[in-house]
Amino acid sequence: MKTTRCRLLFFCMLFAITLLKAQEGEVLVSTFLDRPATKPYRFVDNISTVTNTQKKILADNFYIGHNSKITRFNFVGQMGKTAPGDISLIQGVHVFVFDKGLYDDRFKIPFSGTSLAHFYLDDTNPGLLKRIEDEKIIVSVDLALAGKELVLEAKNNYYWLAFAPVVATDGLPEDKIWYWYDGDGGGFDTLVWQSGDAEWGYGGVSATAYSIEGEEVKLGMPELDAYTVGTTFFQIHQMVFFE
Repeated sequence: MKTTRCRLLFFCMLFAITLLKAQEGEVLVSTFLDRPATKPYRFVDNISTVTNTQKKILADNFYIGHNSKITRFNFVGQMGKTAPGDISLIQGVHVFVFDKGLYDDRFKIPFSGTSLAHFYLDDTNPGLLKRIEDEKIIVSVDLALAGKELVLEAKNNYYWLAFAPVVATDGLPEDKIWYWYDGDGGGFDTLVWQSGDAEWGYGGVSATAYSIEGEEVKLGMPELDAYTVGTTFFQIHQMVFFE
């Protein structure tokens, strides 16, 4: 009986570890890789903002290798031309994900409903996280805390990601808006859309600094379905009783 209890306890511990690992997120995309993101080298073009009087948004491309439930976006930049700037100016954020190649099929403004996903979080939403680190502002959008969900399918084409903080100030000068930090490019320049434009244009920045976290999933099935649990039981059963 004692041996059976020990085996059962050991089995439960291993299953709990397996379950936790299955729920851990991983970095799916990162444009700053092994080096920290650098400061903007051109302030005039390196802008994303949504205000009462002006809208200018940069979009950058990304690729994922497997079907993934996106859990978190992290964006790196500064408010104004002197880092890090006043973080309290950010009263909300827009995040857009596009599933078409903007170079091949340019479409109109992201507010028109053409995006695959659009999340808006105001400053009271627990999923909007802001912090200052090494004179940089890091804005994170945690979809679980925000009560949102996004599952992306792996494909050969690129997705595109656009981000802009909301700073509700009339006549906001350029020295008080969001400037992206530069990231490692993935082969394409960023694209830019400005209020009044009919299509996206070149953004003049090789890559914005951001990362995306997520979990691998099977589309159309629960993350911990019966097959997954059964396989885990079988593997542990082998290890405990036969090795």
